[in-house]
Amino acid sequence: MSEKIMTTDEDLIYWCEECKIPIIKKQGEDLTCPCCNKTLIYLASDLRPVFPEERLLIELLVDKPLAFLEKSVWVFNNRYFIDGKVLTITSKHYKKYTSEELISSLNKYAFSNIYELYFSKKILNHFSSSLPTLTSKVWKISTTLSLYCGKHLKNLSSVKQVNSLPSFI
Repeated sequence: MSEKIMTTDEDLIYWCEECKIPIIKKQGEDLTCPCCNKTLIYLASDLRPVFPEERLLIELLVDKPLAFLEKSVWVFNNRYFIDGKVLTITSKHYKKYTSEELISSLNKYAFSNIYELYFSKKILNHFSSSLPTLTSKVWKISTTLSLYCGKHLKNLSSVKQVNSLPSFI
């Protein structure tokens, strides 16, 4: 079961359209991005990262293999957020293809489904230049994601589809 980025009743997750990253803020707190100072938009009350294997499956279900490779992809229930835009995956998406067809497509695109474009570049690069000015909540989400990704990516090192692991592991 996937872990989720959980917030308290007072915390909400917002999206920075400029940075393409989620930001946790308290209700009533200033809704500007701590990295670029642009206005944030509400995203969800909880969220989890979408790893490259799941992202590839979603791309195949919507007939767009590798289309989201360089995008920031997150999920809450069946709602996927691709660079902050909602994509809802319903049962009709899963009924389009047989298991064999999906497995074949997953294998076909596996070696193009690289980790180098994943969190190490998507989120950590945004935070590295502004660490001294980050709020504690933003630091919490970036630290949680780093630890979560590191823990789970190490477990995937023997999986055939993984070419290499990000340099921060």
